[in-house]
Amino acid sequence: MRTAWSNSAWSRLMPLEAMNMEFVIGTASVTDQDGDLARLVATHPASNQFPDGVDTLLTWQDRDDRDVEATEVRRHAQSAFASAVTALGRPVPTTVAGLADLLAEIGVCQHTRTADGTHRWRVPLDITGLMDALPIPADWIAR
Repeated sequence: MRTAWSNSAWSRLMPLEAMNMEFVIGTASVTDQDGDLARLVATHPASNQFPDGVDTLLTWQDRDDRDVEATEVRRHAQSAFASAVTALGRPVPTTVAGLADLLAEIGVCQHTRTADGTHRWRVPLDITGLMDALPIPADWIAR
């Protein structure tokens, strides 16, 4: 399983659900599980982190977080993410499914279908660099 996610800039830019989605797809990669994302999420031990399955709305703030500085950092990340995705000409995802599709489109994970139509979600061992995949605003990089 790749471990580079948590040490990369991806985890600082992405919504809170992204790390658990990385676990779900990473587990499918290691255990060679196939299936659509909804099934992979529903059967994963982290499924409780996705109350509405793949339709779970993305969140950028922990509801209980009272740290003003952390809140501002997360707001800035959300804005930078939206700017970068918009600059690619893609819609900004609002759900776990939309985020997974975007990450597959830009090479962070892989989503393919076998000849019989079976979905296959995988994460390559090496993670695509954040700045290689998204046009990140300079003010976020500087921060």
